[in-house]
Amino acid sequence: MDNLELALKEDPKALEQFRYNAAVDSKNNVFRVSNDVISGLMAMNSSSWRMFEFVAMHLDIYPLELRLNDEFLESINQGKKYIPSEFRTVTLTAADYVKTFKLTDVAGRKQFVRDALSLFNEAVEIFQGSTIRMSRPVTDLEFEVERRVKGQGAVVEKFYAGEMLGTKPAASQAARLTIEINENLAMAMLFVVKNFTRLDNKIKARLSPAANKLYTYLKMQVESEAKYREQIYITWDLDTWNRFLNTKHKSIRRLADSFAYDKQITESTDLTVVSGIDRTQKSGRAYTHFYVGVMKTPEHELIEHDIVDVKPVRKRLPARPKVLKGSDAEGIWARKCIKILDDFEKELKAHKRVLPKADRDKREKYLKIIGEVRK
Repeated sequence: MDNLELALKEDPKALEQFRYNAAVDSKNNVFRVSNDVISGLMAMNSSSWRMFEFVAMHLDIYPLELRLNDEFLESINQGKKYIPSEFRTVTLTAADYVKTFKLTDVAGRKQFVRDALSLFNEAVEIFQGSTIRMSRPVTDLEFEVERRVKGQGAVVEKFYAGEMLGTKPAASQAARLTIEINENLAMAMLFVVKNFTRLDNKIKARLSPAANKLYTYLKMQVESEAKYREQIYITWDLDTWNRFLNTKHKSIRRLADSFAYDKQITESTDLTVVSGIDRTQKSGRAYTHFYVGVMKTPEHELIEHDIVDVKPVRKRLPARPKVLKGSDAEGIWARKCIKILDDFEKELKAHKRVLPKADRDKREKYLKIIGEVRK
C-alpha cells in the first residue's frame, strides 16, 4: 500500500495532527523526507540534492485538500493515480536560498540558478507503477529574472530551463523559480506517516553540499537503526564512494587522504562520525573498501558545543484535590496549574516552540474553572 492509498484510508484527524506537527517543525527549520525518497535520490550529485532538500522544505507534504480534489478522486476510481500540478509545485526565492544555506549574496544567487538547473538535468530511478525507470525528478522549471529598464523600473522576465542553459544563458541570476516535481516522486513524498526522517536545517546548513548529502543519508540510517544498534557502520567500494560523492578518486588511499566530511559532520551536527580504510577487505595488496561509522552524539556534548537547543520539560501538574466543584480550593488548584502551563509556554517560546495542543486544552479547562476567558 503506497502513501496515497494510506492517505485515503487514514483517519482525517490523524492526518491533521501530522500536518500540524510538520508545521511546528517547519517553524523550527525542521523538515521531513521519506526514507524511500532519500535512498532513491542519493545517486544525485550534491548540488542537486541541496536544491531538492530546499524544495522538500517548502512542499506541503500533507495536502489534505488533495483528498477532496475531483481530478484526484476520479483517477483513483479509474484505478489510476494522478496528483494535480498544484499539489507538487513550489515557488522558491533566491534570497531565501542564500539565507537558508548561509551563502554570500551575489555568489549564492548564481548558485541558486546552477543548483536548480543541476536538479533539472538529473536522471534518477523512480518507481512508475511496478517498474523502475530513469526519470527526471523535476518536470518543469520556470525562472523569474528581475531587470532594471530605463524609464520602467524593475521588469520581470520569465525563462524556462532551456533558455538558462548553454554557453549564452538568458541570465546567471534569478529572483524566483517555480518547480514542478515529477508526479511519481511526489507520490513518495506526500502523506508520509511512517518511515521518514526529520532533518534539522539549523544544524546542517553550514555543511558543504557533499557533507550535507552524507549527513542526510547517515541520519536516516541512525534513526532507522537506533532501536537495535548504538553505532552503525557502512563500508563501500571505491566506485560506490565516487558515485555518492561525485568524485573521481583512483584509489581507496586517495579517497581516505581527502575525506574530511567526518570532521565537518561531527563538529557541526548531532552525529559523531569516524572513517577509515576497511582493512578487512583487500584485492591482492590493495585495499578495496572505505568505511564510515556513525552514532548519535551524546546530548551533553551537543549542549556544551551549542549545537542543539534542549527542549524545555514541563513541571508535573498537581493532582486535583478532593474538594467540591466550584469551591475556593478548586480555584487555587486551577491557578497553580495555569501558572505552570504559562511558565512552560514562555520557556517554549524562547526556544521558538509552541505549547502542545494537549496542554492548551488543559489550560482552557482550568481557565473555565476560575471563570477567566483569554483571547
